[in-house]
Amino acid sequence: MRTIQLSALALACCAGTVNVDETSAENHRREAQKERALAREHLLAYDPERVGSESIVTPGEAGVPFLFPVYIYNPTSWHLFVAEEHREHARQHEAAARELERFEESECKDFPPESRVACPLIGGVVEVVEVPGGVRLRFVAGVPLDAIVAHMRWHYAYARAHGFEDSASCPLYVRGLRIELVDDSAIGAIELGGTDRRTIREIRKRVRAEISPPPKGATL
Repeated sequence: MRTIQLSALALACCAGTVNVDETSAENHRREAQKERALAREHLLAYDPERVGSESIVTPGEAGVPFLFPVYIYNPTSWHLFVAEEHREHARQHEAAARELERFEESECKDFPPESRVACPLIGGVVEVVEVPGGVRLRFVAGVPLDAIVAHMRWHYAYARAHGFEDSASCPLYVRGLRIELVDDSAIGAIELGGTDRRTIREIRKRVRAEISPPPKGATL
């Protein structure tokens, strides 16, 4: 019975689903390597020659124990199940790393690396309005909003791929950020938001702290 308890505990410890944004692509790959190393350890601990070497006693009828047939029981077989759990966790980390790298590549292919030091929120903003789910930014007339949105998404893609490291350096380095262009006959603006209250509060705070009052004479 002790072997079964250890097996269940091991399975519970390594089960779970990987969150893509919990860390950087590089760290996801490191975690995958660790999981595969653990899987190899469990595979080495499995001994196919142990079949039938032990039996398990379980309650049967009153006063009569029931024995699992010894030919179907191997006390080391649980290592195979745990090894597969670790391999699955490794695959999830590898998939997360690929997704972050794909997202960064798709959003950043048109921007040189030095573009990251230029914040797309500096200059041009003449109005910040809180809206449901976040903030709306309005810019000086004639500003190319498509280009600004692309630059913002570049910054966010970089942050995701690198685990939001140095998050204080850019107001766009917020997990769960949503970036949308609002462009119709009446309004030309960009909205930044999120799906939960904490993210929304953080975005509003950072935008307010980053954007200076609009210059005199600025027009929408």
